[in-house]
Amino acid sequence: MRGVVLVLALLCVSDPALAQSDPLPEGVEQLMTCSTVYSMKSDEARAAGDEGTATEMFHMGDNLLYLARSRMQTAGYTAQTITDVEMNYALMIGFRYGAGEGEAMLADCLAAEDTP
Repeated sequence: MRGVVLVLALLCVSDPALAQSDPLPEGVEQLMTCSTVYSMKSDEARAAGDEGTATEMFHMGDNLLYLARSRMQTAGYTAQTITDVEMNYALMIGFRYGAGEGEAMLADCLAAEDTP
């Protein structure tokens, strides 16, 4: 319940551009989702003592985050708006991941990378 309140509070104070119906630049939603999933999987692997997987997932997530940021910068988003988008995705995906969707989201992200 506390997490839901935090998400709602963050959405209320987020940059007004995020509250508009303007979509994010093409592909940014998928990039942000997978970046967050890979980051969370990296943390899990590190906690389990699997440094190889942790490092691989960290780099995969970091690369996708860089691509997402680049697309938003090219589209004219301000640094604050980009930070707000990152925080919103971290909260939304973190909630879904914690609610048991983590493995399904990971599979979707890995499948998307295999698609030409």
